[in-house]
Amino acid sequence: MKQSALIVLVLLLASAVQCDASPTIPTATPALPTSAPMLPTATPTWIPTSPMSLTPTPVPTVPPEPTMTAPAPTSSQPAILAQGQFMDANSAHHGSGTVTVVRHPDGRLVLQFEGFTVTDGPGLHVYLVTTDVPRSAADLVDHVDLGELQSVRGDQMYDIPGDPDLLRYQSVVIYCVPYQVLFSYATLIR
Repeated sequence: MKQSALIVLVLLLASAVQCDASPTIPTATPALPTSAPMLPTATPTWIPTSPMSLTPTPVPTVPPEPTMTAPAPTSSQPAILAQGQFMDANSAHHGSGTVTVVRHPDGRLVLQFEGFTVTDGPGLHVYLVTTDVPRSAADLVDHVDLGELQSVRGDQMYDIPGDPDLLRYQSVVIYCVPYQVLFSYATLIR
């Protein structure tokens, strides 16, 4: 009985092999029926349609979703490098307003005053200095003179010549050159 069952099994296997004696594996992606669209994929994935079949069937895969990237910064806008608020130098010399160090797209460095006021005086100049909180002329030894103050009130701009190391310069000072007196200063915050 066991032997006849074994013979039947061998015959069944032999007939299955004869029916599918030369399996073909497609070299190109076969066309899918229109009812089952497949998304494009670089590497097709295959699964057999039945345990006895060697003919593969494509399995649709979903491509990864595109990632969002931040837009690249544009160089057509001025870049703010530092800012500060003008302070009183002492009880007799007052200053207020905002100062901003700006690099323009063409590379120019500019100092911008907004809402600026300072006590009036003779020979006032605008200095970039290396001291963060200057209190006297002794604190102004290392400086860049940006020229005479345009006005004691209002918005104004000053070109910063060359390409100084702005990390060295810690504040902007309004300085009376003839009397060597500090009128106002603004510590730059980066």
